[in-house]
Amino acid sequence: MTDFAQTLIYVHAGFGGLALLAGAVSLIATKGSKGHKKSGLVFYYSMLTSACMALVISFLPQHESAFLFSIGLFSSYFILMGYRARNFKQKSYDTKIERLMALTMMVVCVAMIGYPIVVLSEINTILLVFGLFCLFISFRDYYLFKQADRLRKRWLKCT
Repeated sequence: MTDFAQTLIYVHAGFGGLALLAGAVSLIATKGSKGHKKSGLVFYYSMLTSACMALVISFLPQHESAFLFSIGLFSSYFILMGYRARNFKQKSYDTKIERLMALTMMVVCVAMIGYPIVVLSEINTILLVFGLFCLFISFRDYYLFKQADRLRKRWLKCT
């Protein structure tokens, strides 16, 4: 294993561990308190960093992993949508960016499912399962984001 790959794996694991700790603190802290908000931000940034590292690692030579790619992709999508969901309760919030993110995720999911079939003439079970799951979630998100009134009522449940 190359030093670069090993370093990225340590960074990925370190930020993932930090995200677990910060997430636990955020869950325990009183909602809206200073501790909840600060630990929530630490969770967000450390989890996003860990997910991005997973995406990079999944493409490194001798580290190619459909599973790691899928987990990194889904984690990134859910983290970004969760962070943006804080704004959904606002009366005049425009969801164009969220709809674009959901559409992009749909395209990526279709590519995850189709690429192995078209290029390799085989079905990759991991990519198929994760791709179908996230395709369903992003499809649901897209249609919810088009309904502003319903979104405001369900903002906490939508992601």
